[in-house]
Amino acid sequence: MAYITRTDIETFLNITLSTNGQALVDALIPAIEKYVEDQTNRNWSTGASTDITEIFDGNTDTFFPKISPIASVQSVTINGTAYNLSNVYNYSSHLKFSTIAVDLPRTVTIVYRTSANTLPADLKHALIRWVADIFKSQDDAGKTTVRWSEGPVSVEYLAQDGIPKFVEMLINKYRLQPV
Repeated sequence: MAYITRTDIETFLNITLSTNGQALVDALIPAIEKYVEDQTNRNWSTGASTDITEIFDGNTDTFFPKISPIASVQSVTINGTAYNLSNVYNYSSHLKFSTIAVDLPRTVTIVYRTSANTLPADLKHALIRWVADIFKSQDDAGKTTVRWSEGPVSVEYLAQDGIPKFVEMLINKYRLQPV
């Protein structure tokens, strides 16, 4: 993974983190990166020269590998027999075979490579801002103070933030819908 680093957070906040701050940020980064991967159904850390192997059930001619865009298909085997790659059509987000694979569970093995090896700059910035926001609000356990006034009465309370709106919008932008 490692889409963002502690240095990214320090640069964004224009500070040098204390030992406790480093520990907090180091714990937040992988959790937030994993959340974004899970929500977008994508992984940007797999290099273009890395073979990715997935196993699928048969009885279909269309397969949706987990990581897209699919740059190239290295090999396909159906029930242990090599499948002719000239019969595999790459649509970037999914693969279509010219024939329906045999109707057996876990019988189609696809080895492919992706070109999705760089986290988009806007999403990287959103992750940095999200970690920084959590870090800045650590004393309040991730909550924001809200003030409400009515006449001479004023009330302050802590409200849970959840996912910042800008992060949620970018996650939706890059989300691949599961089939």
